[in-house]
Amino acid sequence: MSCKYDSINLEDLGIHAEQICEERVTQIIFELAEAFRLPVRVLNPAEVKEAAEETYLGIHPDDREDLLNLTMTELVRRDIVDADRDAEIITEVMQDVAAQHQLATVED
Repeated sequence: MSCKYDSINLEDLGIHAEQICEERVTQIIFELAEAFRLPVRVLNPAEVKEAAEETYLGIHPDDREDLLNLTMTELVRRDIVDADRDAEIITEVMQDVAAQHQLATVED
């Protein structure tokens, strides 16, 4: 497969990095890594939900996508990549994110 563009940057596409929400950047990175089979080790959404299932399910369904995206962004920032080894940390990060952003719980 030949590439149409040898070199391209965000500005060529009319995208300015400082105008993109951090959560969206993380999601784009995941999508690109998967699409191009890049050797990037990050947790996928299913791993994060499973590791912190009780916390995830305790958040109101309308806020779960935000919770997951914000949590994944923080996990990438902290370089947390092993769901089995770091399940407790993942849960703590998710709880911190939910509290920091005052996300509604299922009880609200």
